[in-house]
Amino acid sequence: MGLYTSAYKKCSDLIRDMKERGYSQLTKSEPTYVELYTCMAEIECMRTDFEKALADIKIAYSLSKNFSNSSYKVWVRLIYSLILSGRGDTSSMMKLLNEIDDIIEHNTISPSARAMYIDMRGKLLIEQNEPEEAGNFFKNNGLRPGKEISYLEDRGYFFFVLLLITELKFDEAEEILSGLQKMSQAAKWIETLISVKVMYAVFYKDSGNKEKAVASLIEAMEYAADENILMPFVYYHNRIKDLLPEVFKIQATTKTNIPKKSIDKLKLAIEKRERFIKNNQGSGLSDRELDILRLIAEDLTNQEIADKLFISLNTVKTHLKNIFLKLDADSRIKAVDKAKYLVII
Repeated sequence: MGLYTSAYKKCSDLIRDMKERGYSQLTKSEPTYVELYTCMAEIECMRTDFEKALADIKIAYSLSKNFSNSSYKVWVRLIYSLILSGRGDTSSMMKLLNEIDDIIEHNTISPSARAMYIDMRGKLLIEQNEPEEAGNFFKNNGLRPGKEISYLEDRGYFFFVLLLITELKFDEAEEILSGLQKMSQAAKWIETLISVKVMYAVFYKDSGNKEKAVASLIEAMEYAADENILMPFVYYHNRIKDLLPEVFKIQATTKTNIPKKSIDKLKLAIEKRERFIKNNQGSGLSDRELDILRLIAEDLTNQEIADKLFISLNTVKTHLKNIFLKLDADSRIKAVDKAKYLVII
């Protein structure tokens, strides 16, 4: 529902009460508390308090290893992945999504957990500039224009919409966005409504209406203000970063319902994320190339790498050529040796 202040208070009150009663250690060893720490981490992440979120999700991740519910095992790793995405750590995010693949392969998980997984896996494929693989992935998971969307599946559709926009399929993208907006408004799902408004900003920008794009982004930030929800603007940063300066300018010179402290906090989160990404790109290798290099180091074949990363064999071979070129290597062994010497894997 997006009522983060109330939810966070309930969680933190319980933690404090347990501590006062002398049971603080129990909350970090009893698997049942995995839900509590994951909930707190998700709220902290949505407010871009990534350091706090990382501390809490690490506790939840440890507890989840002894938790029998597969859906919660996936949920923990999805929130962990979301936090890493906010920080700009795509490589670590990929490892967690691979763990989720293994869980899903052997277990049945809830539709809502699967929807969030679909969106995050699709996000990676799109941001790695692999639209064909992303399209196949969405199709294989049942996403398509014209399909009635269940309220349990809504989180799986945002990067599918982004793919449609990228492919200039504006009518199909708007049809899905319109349906998601009606659902979120009827149920008062603030978090979903914020993401819908951000998607509309991308939709209007890419279809040539910058004024409407900026207005939609301002609307999204106004919806987010009461609960200080900032993560959507970081999560979709690559697609809205050219619009944000306009929003910041309007917020500074015109009356809006966006608090200055929210803008300042968002700017800081984006700045930290960009700095992290810059510091981890010294080798000149992309995140996808680093992923492939790590799998080469594990002695996986090209086909095994393709299967692991949900990409085609030809895509793997193309990335390999780029890796050899950037590392000045002419074999897999030499590329791995050079990467280890540079301390990038």
